[in-house]
Amino acid sequence: MKPLHLRTASLLAAALMTVALHMPTATAGAPAPNDKRALMNEGARLAKRGDYNGAAVQFEKAALLAPTDANIFFNLGQIYEQSNPGRCVLRYNRFLQLEPNATEAPAVRAAMAACTNKIAKAGAIHITDLLPPANIVLIDGVAVTEGPSVLPMPPGEYTVHVDALDHDPFDQKITIKTGETTEVAIKLVAQATYGTLSIKVNRPGATITIDGQPNGIAPLAAPLRVTTGKHLVVIEAAGFHKWQRNVTIEKELEEEIDARLQAASVDAR
Repeated sequence: MKPLHLRTASLLAAALMTVALHMPTATAGAPAPNDKRALMNEGARLAKRGDYNGAAVQFEKAALLAPTDANIFFNLGQIYEQSNPGRCVLRYNRFLQLEPNATEAPAVRAAMAACTNKIAKAGAIHITDLLPPANIVLIDGVAVTEGPSVLPMPPGEYTVHVDALDHDPFDQKITIKTGETTEVAIKLVAQATYGTLSIKVNRPGATITIDGQPNGIAPLAAPLRVTTGKHLVVIEAAGFHKWQRNVTIEKELEEEIDARLQAASVDAR
């Protein structure tokens, strides 16, 4: 494996033929499982000793903690160039998505091409969609892309996972076959979000409906939990004019209504 020249994150890139690992300043002690800096430092220490498998383990742990840290994926790409060309492509791909104009980008693209050529009997994964966009796609637990991509991969079984705010998680098991491209369309399903609606009515016993559905009798014991968005509130009581309003509920906020029902006039005969 070509030499790995360690550097701190604050230093500029080395010459392309001796590309340096992006590293924070080293600190002493064993790495904590939730300490990205410590994991990276331990990975660097192991890489200096020639323990590239051990180094990869530490950097992969750091990648789980920080899927938008380009330095981690750059380092992993270097480590995997000789030992695991499939992972080399995935990790370098993530680096280029995070820093497409990095000084190292031309060398990284060349390394990706070389690793692609080394993948025996390769297949590919094609992320054909990602709605909503700008969510990180993980394959077997490590971030690889934030959008549509075609990535060569060794044959085998993998798990594709996406988490997104206010959406259900996406999980799909896929099988990469030799010479075939497996398509994965990722369309995330939005979760319902809620606010609350406090309703005061000047007429006890009035019925309350929201979007045509009964929601209680005034006075209400507590505010109602309502999905976010616009809703039609209707309040009715015998002998009074119907009261109705459109209200907009915002996530985790409370909207207040003070409904004043007006007595209906009685025709004199």
